Amino acid sequence: MGGATKSTVVFMQELTKLVIAIAGISMGKARWSDVVSGWTVTSWLRLALLPATIYLVQNICSLLAYENLDPITYNVLNQTKTLSAALCCYIVMKKKQSRMQVRREKSKQHPNPKTPSGLKDQS
Repeated sequence: MGGATKSTVVFMQELTKLVIAIAGISMGKARWSDVVSGWTVTSWLRLALLPATIYLVQNICSLLAYENLDPITYNVLNQTKTLSAALCCYIVMKKKQSRMQVRREKSKQHPNPKTPSGLKDQS
């Protein structure tokens, strides 16, 4: 990981997220007072503690995986997040993909399996 410690990397990730969140709220149409008017420690704990804790554990696991796995394995495992989210959406929420979503996925596939870019073979 170079010269950075784990705690520095995690801290900088979280600081970056905080800055982006503040910028997003600041650029919105609502005023700060409107955004934070209903916030209390109790409401925050009730609504955000569990997702925030899960997200924290995920970030730490991702950092440990990055340090201990070869790049291909890490990237394949990291991409399974998208697949697992779609699977959970299908199983838990009983929500299937629309025909439009399925068609878009099929159209993204390579037009010619022998030439991944779809370009004509120059030989």
